Amino acid sequence: MAGASKEAILEVVAGEKHGYAEVFDEEALDDIAAFVSAGQIDMENHINLITRRIKGDPSGSAAVFSTVCSSCHGNDGTAMAEIPPIGDEVRLDPWKALHKMLNGHPGDEMPALRVFDLQTVVNLLAYQQTLPSADVLSSILRGGKLYDDWGREINYRYPDSLHPAYPEGRTVPPGTSSWRCVECHGWDYKGTAGVKGITRMVGAHPAMIMRTLRDEQHALPKALKYRDLWDLATFVSRGQVDMGEYIDQGTLRARTTGEVDHAYFSALCASCHGENGTDIRTMPAMGRVAKDNPWKALHKILHGHPGEYMPAWQVALSPKAVKDILAKMQKLPLRRR
Repeated sequence: MAGASKEAILEVVAGEKHGYAEVFDEEALDDIAAFVSAGQIDMENHINLITRRIKGDPSGSAAVFSTVCSSCHGNDGTAMAEIPPIGDEVRLDPWKALHKMLNGHPGDEMPALRVFDLQTVVNLLAYQQTLPSADVLSSILRGGKLYDDWGREINYRYPDSLHPAYPEGRTVPPGTSSWRCVECHGWDYKGTAGVKGITRMVGAHPAMIMRTLRDEQHALPKALKYRDLWDLATFVSRGQVDMGEYIDQGTLRARTTGEVDHAYFSALCASCHGENGTDIRTMPAMGRVAKDNPWKALHKILHGHPGEYMPAWQVALSPKAVKDILAKMQKLPLRRR
């Protein structure tokens, strides 16, 4: 229909098959007809169908990106939590990206860049294909916090109602919520009574896991933005550890070999929690947590505590160092004196 008359296009758009006359006003019908007739471009001239690479020159486009795009998307294209990083979007679906660059984003303030000549836009897209993906390690660590308590991590009040998939007849533990992932899938990721764990999702593509998070069973609210869901899915896919390698399932003690090195606890934990693990009054004594629920203690050592500064040690520490910290915690007092 490129080059067709407005009347010919409107006959199709407003006809019985499409039915847009019932939802578009006259101005909108004229606008979509104008786009179909005169606004299309031949994308095959600018995008390699096989490789998805933009047929443009990225050199020299950094200045255009920093002027036109970075105020919203950030200098590396990863600043907006509502959408994937720009680099990933343009590499995955360059046709969609080119359309949005030329025409803007519906219902949004993103400008349409037809004011530039087409080659400038194509070169800009080629530059965007060089931008980075989201940092995988950061996603894993933040995803672990979201799994623990995503409401606290994003400062969201959970619905008062039970989660639709929460097992019938089960009482929600005091001080927690049925909307937390861990309440159904467990601190060891193997699930709780009547609910499957997430260990079977190890290695799955995060995009597939995101579809699961959005389905009717999980029903996660719209408060969770794209970046939140991506981080949570990345943790499920790539961030789980086999807790049996850290915790003896018979004794529930940390699997240490030889003498426990207390230096890591003193250097990394005691400055906030105290040498006895009782200095933070808003939480139980560390010794109690580590003894009663070593899986919870281990998860928080690895991923930190949601909504707080507590660092995540999964990347920085060796498995032996993590085991030594857990072993030290299990020797601490069970209550404050």
